[in-house]
Amino acid sequence: MKRSLLIVVAALPLTVACGTKPNTDDTGSPSVVDRDGDGFTSDVDCDDTNPEVYPDAPEICDDLDNDCDAEVDEDGVLSYLDADQDGYGDPASEELLCEEDLTRVSNGDDCDDSDPLVNPDAEEICDGIDNDCDSETDAVGLASFTDPNGVVADYSDLVMGNLGAPAALTLSGGRLSFCEGSYFVNIDVTGPVEIVGHSSESGEVVLDAGGVNNVITSVESVVDLSVSGVTLTGGVGWVDAWGDRAGGAISVHTNGGTGSVVLSDVEISGNTASTGGGLYIWGADATLTDVEIFQNSANWSGGALLTDGAVSLKRVNIQENYAGYAGGVTVFGSTVSNLAEFEDVTLLDNTSDWGAAALYLGANIVVWTASSPGASAVLGNTDQQPSSDYSGAIEISVGEITVTGVDFGEEDSPDNNVVNDIMTGSTAAFNAGDGASFSCDESGCGATMSQSIGGASTFTGLNPSTAAGQVFRVDAGKAATLNGFSFDYFSGKECGSGTLSLLAGSSLEHGKSSSWTVMDSSYSSASEGQVYAYFGLPLRSNGVYAVVFSPNCSASSSTASLGFGSMGNAVDVGFGEAIGTVNGNSGSSTMLLTYFEGSQNSGATYDATLESVELD
Repeated sequence: MKRSLLIVVAALPLTVACGTKPNTDDTGSPSVVDRDGDGFTSDVDCDDTNPEVYPDAPEICDDLDNDCDAEVDEDGVLSYLDADQDGYGDPASEELLCEEDLTRVSNGDDCDDSDPLVNPDAEEICDGIDNDCDSETDAVGLASFTDPNGVVADYSDLVMGNLGAPAALTLSGGRLSFCEGSYFVNIDVTGPVEIVGHSSESGEVVLDAGGVNNVITSVESVVDLSVSGVTLTGGVGWVDAWGDRAGGAISVHTNGGTGSVVLSDVEISGNTASTGGGLYIWGADATLTDVEIFQNSANWSGGALLTDGAVSLKRVNIQENYAGYAGGVTVFGSTVSNLAEFEDVTLLDNTSDWGAAALYLGANIVVWTASSPGASAVLGNTDQQPSSDYSGAIEISVGEITVTGVDFGEEDSPDNNVVNDIMTGSTAAFNAGDGASFSCDESGCGATMSQSIGGASTFTGLNPSTAAGQVFRVDAGKAATLNGFSFDYFSGKECGSGTLSLLAGSSLEHGKSSSWTVMDSSYSSASEGQVYAYFGLPLRSNGVYAVVFSPNCSASSSTASLGFGSMGNAVDVGFGEAIGTVNGNSGSSTMLLTYFEGSQNSGATYDATLESVELD
């Protein structure tokens, strides 16, 4: 009988140790490890993957619990970068710091961490900067001077003069700064100088000469002057080499030298002088931007005189200035090569006693533009005592002017210039409208148009007191200048030379006499042939005018053939129509003439020529 072997395997219990990170050795016994090698096993290390994290490790500011005490960055303090090392940090550089860092401080109160002179403990000076970080830039009544080496000094006490006794300063170079306030001061500039006003709004920094000399004067052979952000007033003009008080607010004379004067955001008002009531710059380039020249006065050039240098005016208003001659501004040069550029320049309501109420131009080339409609204008300027119709708001002695898009006022508008818009070379006057574009020099403006008027008229019984001529009417809305008139003249033996006159009338009734005003007369020595007269006078919208000839005849029975009239219908003359003839008694200021509509007595055919100019 076979026996069976029964093997019984006893079931033993399996025990697994539980820990933070369980492990077993090869016998199956539980164990712990130090994975990051920092000397602390995983059962006590709160991050066994980071060797910088373990119990009692140094706490650093890294958003971690470095010492496994369940707190993060508990030793850190807020810090701020102090780049300028003035003890005050940049608030934008805030950072938590757990270890000492000499480049950082515990406050963020610096408003400019690039400047060690700007911090809450700094002294406020006048330099356009918030020095003491109180959110206020500059204090009322402060002034400072920065020398060419950058050293700043308080000048507040040095610029506090009085009316009639202004403070006197001489500056050889540097920057003089004024904060909001009024200062009675005379400043003599002998080197490169910048004068600056610091304020939140224009007009809050006022430099007043106090009725004694100029606000700013320079008579150096080389001038480098910059002025911005100030109002200049109370100047009465520096006495120049000719004994004239020149330039009320600013007087610069290089005496044949060179230089530059730059004005920006400046108002020049309430000054007076013999020449250049507000501004006088002789021999230096003048650059004016955002400048008001207002209510100044002089014998010559009430607002400003700019001569012998390049001129640049941009957004400049010259208004309500007065002078005996040249009420607004004079631009003058020793040669015509000097360039004057005007952009968005307005000459408004300036006044003169005897000419150039707005602008006098001598030996310069002016280019005048507008950035938008109405930005450049010559309006409301008045010659108070015009001796004749030869008067213009702009007068061109020598030089050239080209305007593009400049307003001169429409015909009969209340802001028109008085008497005319432009006069050239003292021989011709012209008028323009709004948005006008044209060119002028001393010889005239625009392009001359010639219109022929055919026909003839024979007048008998002429004597030294007889006049006869052509009548024409200007179209509504038109403005033209009559440059000249010529016609054929055939006299009898007793008739010789004569006088050609331009007349202005009002009443026109066929066969009736009325009084005509003599605008100008020109004597002709010709006894026969073509007679020509140059007038250069403006003709107004809807105006009625006549050109008449008064022969010099010795006998009342003399016969002369004059080339006027003999028209069945009105004849187009460009700016209007030739509508008839007149004859009657001649005179020096007025003439009593009879008007005949259309044709008069017929005679031989002739060609009369009317020369005129219309400005766009």
